[in-house]
Amino acid sequence: MNINHREYSPDSAWCLGYNSEGPSDKTVTVIRVDAPSGKSIALLINYSVHAVVMGAENYQISGDLAGATSRHVENYYRGKPEDTPRSDAGAAIQLRPAEISDKVVALWTSGAAADQNPISLARGSDFTMVDALGKILGQEAVRVAAAIHTTDRARIWGKQQVVTCPGRRLEPGPLPRKDYRWEDSEPVCIRLGLLMINDIALAGVSGEVMTMIHQHLKKESPFSRTVMVTHTNGSSGYIPDDAAFEQVSYEITTSRLKPGCAENAIVNGFLNLMEQR
Repeated sequence: MNINHREYSPDSAWCLGYNSEGPSDKTVTVIRVDAPSGKSIALLINYSVHAVVMGAENYQISGDLAGATSRHVENYYRGKPEDTPRSDAGAAIQLRPAEISDKVVALWTSGAAADQNPISLARGSDFTMVDALGKILGQEAVRVAAAIHTTDRARIWGKQQVVTCPGRRLEPGPLPRKDYRWEDSEPVCIRLGLLMINDIALAGVSGEVMTMIHQHLKKESPFSRTVMVTHTNGSSGYIPDDAAFEQVSYEITTSRLKPGCAENAIVNGFLNLMEQR
């Protein structure tokens, strides 16, 4: 459901676009929470994509792709006929009567989506594409949830810290352009929050993080189930990985960070928190 949106154009260098060769994490992560009775009560869904199927021509307030995904999942558990999968959709997502509940909450969280757009975008005010992509992503979340084996033994642990990186700001001028100049600015604080549920590491970052920082963290993390949750407990703006600064795109021009600090500060910060766990 996502695609890297940093595209190179000979006319304007790097710009917002469609880059099928760029890094893009297609993983949808689901944590399922059940009541002691075994009936599901909540799902946490994590996926790396901007919820921007609808564009600037649409002024309606909505949850866009994130809202459509959560809505589909919640309606699925309610057993609504219009959201009941066909029999040939597979046995894994056939809801049994005992599993039907109007209490299930599907919580959407954004992954490392700073450089990720939906695979298709809409014009005007027609939400057909939003609902279609939300149903596809929602059904995948349901399939993942159906395969989860829960445990009644859970240890929950959390801690947070703030890392600080040097800041800069772009000198005024038209965007995009081929010649950019920056000046020093105030430092940028990035809040890191680690929530551990047994061996699941939810790594919360107070900003919009590019995909490769999450990949770096997963590679170094001692926990195979390491999930990055962004837009968490603050707003530090766009957070590019070190290599991305060489390709001056929208995210780079709007980021408040100087190159060479944030990626390692985030990865090492989480590794330090994980050691304390």
